[in-house]
Amino acid sequence: MNILIVDDEAIIREWIQYSINSFDLKNLNTDTACDGLDALSKIEKNFYDVAFIDIQMPRMNGLELLSKLKEISPQTLSIILSSHNDFEYAREAMRNHSFEYILKSECNKDYLYSIILKCQESLTDPASTKIDYNKYLHSILCEETDISQNILSNLFSNDYDKMPFFCISILNVSSDLLEQLHDKFNKTPIVSCTCLGTEKHVTYYLCATATQIDITDFSHSLSNTFPDIRFAISKYWTGISKIPISIKNSLLLLDYLYYTNTAFIIGHEYTFHDYENTLNTFHSEILDNIKHYDNHLLIRNFTSLSHWILENMPESNMIKNICANILYTLSIFAPDLSSDFFDNFKNLKSEIYSFKNFENLLDYMLLNIKRFIFPLNYSSKLSPHISKVIEYITENYMNLNSISDIAACVHLNSDYLTRLFKKETGENLNTFLMKYKLNISANLLRNTSLQISDIATQVGIDNISYFSKKFKELYGTQPINYRNKYKTQLK
Repeated sequence: MNILIVDDEAIIREWIQYSINSFDLKNLNTDTACDGLDALSKIEKNFYDVAFIDIQMPRMNGLELLSKLKEISPQTLSIILSSHNDFEYAREAMRNHSFEYILKSECNKDYLYSIILKCQESLTDPASTKIDYNKYLHSILCEETDISQNILSNLFSNDYDKMPFFCISILNVSSDLLEQLHDKFNKTPIVSCTCLGTEKHVTYYLCATATQIDITDFSHSLSNTFPDIRFAISKYWTGISKIPISIKNSLLLLDYLYYTNTAFIIGHEYTFHDYENTLNTFHSEILDNIKHYDNHLLIRNFTSLSHWILENMPESNMIKNICANILYTLSIFAPDLSSDFFDNFKNLKSEIYSFKNFENLLDYMLLNIKRFIFPLNYSSKLSPHISKVIEYITENYMNLNSISDIAACVHLNSDYLTRLFKKETGENLNTFLMKYKLNISANLLRNTSLQISDIATQVGIDNISYFSKKFKELYGTQPINYRNKYKTQLK
């Protein structure tokens, strides 16, 4: 057992060292430090099972050193020494998970012997020495702190410094299956396998090999044995300092599975790119389409975005956030969506994040974009003819003034189309067209500073008096009064 004694009073640290060395106990090795900074330097280079730490020291006090010790070497048992019977010191020491807190005035040789025995018992208890891999996994993934070489050396065996290793990230795996996976790993050329823990439904394994095995063959074998799991394997790395990179690499790779139907992803087959600028361009254009009710460009740009996403497979969280923002903006500008269409932005994001793959998210997005551009309750049960008519209206409403113009697009007789439209939607076709134009107008009145005459012209109604008459019939008030009632702050 390696013991470090830290005290600025030479007589104290020498007495503790002498006493410990005189005990009839095997494998006790002692070292000393004259203050906190001296101790920190030694802790960064050597591993100690136990550290006796004085509270009052120059340059770095005991509590500061204790905090550093728990970052660098969390397995080390810390024993706080104090000349002060001060509860505040004790409380702070306990906050930092010190093993013992003792007063120097009460510390005789027998008491010190009992402390050393207690430390030995604790260090030999498997439950007390179990490493909390989850804690360091979280720190690595969240980049909350730098994981020093010393910490990694204490956490992992020398296998990971001498041999090539890789990280496996596995999605949503049960505890029973984890045991089976471990058995599988033990039957392969993997020399050392460590389960790092689980973070947000992803379980991480770190695997060292004597020589670089064929990861592709290994992945196929793993997938064939466990056909229900989905996983990512990082590239090969060497050296303990590369462990955080390996873990993050496998996590990023796992993100690609969102766009594919494959069971696994292998690190050496992919190159990561920064697509933020491209995505921001798509995002801005689509939001602009929504705000100006340019439905044709809205569909076209979103379709282009979808194709680009499937081709380039950017980080999925970026895509989910963009989709959430698109739908949130749709809910603000939607002409005729019910108030409960989106409860709030938080619930919206939760729904979007619930989809297991991009294909399902894409279907969801397209459905709700169509609900936005179709001013009646959108139904997937509409016939192809009527769906095409509605789509044609949303793209060309500003140029449409008669049923014959619309009927031509589906090659149907005007009278027949009128009857068919009424049957499927419950709405007269002429009324539908006018309501759509007026719904667009209402949103322009609420969300833009355009002149009312310009709005009328934009939706394809040249006669301002006729526009005002129809608007009042639908909304019960003149356009100017409607604007004043729903006036919003323009950005």
